[in-house]
Amino acid sequence: MKKISYKGLLFFALNALMCYSWAQGTYLPREDFSGAAYTLAVHEVNFEGVQNASKLRLPYSSVKGSPYLTESFLQADFYSPKGKMVGRQMARINLATQEIHFIGEKEQEFVAPPELSNKVVFHSPEKADTFALFLRFVPGLQLGAKPLTDYVQQLTFGEAVLYKHAKRYVASADSMFGTLKRYYFATTTSYFLKLDADPQYINKFSLSALLSILPQSEGMVAWSKSNKINIRKEEDLIALINHWNNSRR
Repeated sequence: MKKISYKGLLFFALNALMCYSWAQGTYLPREDFSGAAYTLAVHEVNFEGVQNASKLRLPYSSVKGSPYLTESFLQADFYSPKGKMVGRQMARINLATQEIHFIGEKEQEFVAPPELSNKVVFHSPEKADTFALFLRFVPGLQLGAKPLTDYVQQLTFGEAVLYKHAKRYVASADSMFGTLKRYYFATTTSYFLKLDADPQYINKFSLSALLSILPQSEGMVAWSKSNKINIRKEEDLIALINHWNNSRR
């Protein structure tokens, strides 16, 4: 019986892996968006937390609302975990599956691979400004004592960084006469504040609780009162942290 060398076994294993990856519609790790087989986006939702005796998946068209941050595709810059820009695509983020969808070959909608979408910067369609910046695998980010590996949106830039985690899921309710179930997308939202150490989960939305995290915040109470800041509103929370960052310059 002919013996197979170590190199031969290695070649056989790599070849089998490549064939399997291609058959599954996936890809081996890439440096950019060229020359790889990508997974087509699926417009269906899992029944996580929803009663469904038949265990069937539900098309998005049967669920009220949207799983996407924006229905329209926006121009987006993609970055690798090393911070290298690896492509510019028309894309949108799916907050239900925590995936980035992009328009690829033959105008089909694909899922961006993790190694090419560690950071994604979406641009406003009207002007060149940044519309939204999303990051994944932020060091030290935890939710419920577990590492948070979903995408988070970075809302402030400076010494104090505010992150937002939004997760869409399918909720259900009875119809008016209780004969049918109606399904809709609901959202859970969490905020985290990062200074020098790991990001801290904001579990209490009060001015005093927030200012206890921000050092040397003298004058912030007076500024908040004069500007009628309500930190339960996202835009006011951002304004407060931006003001603190500007005061540190």
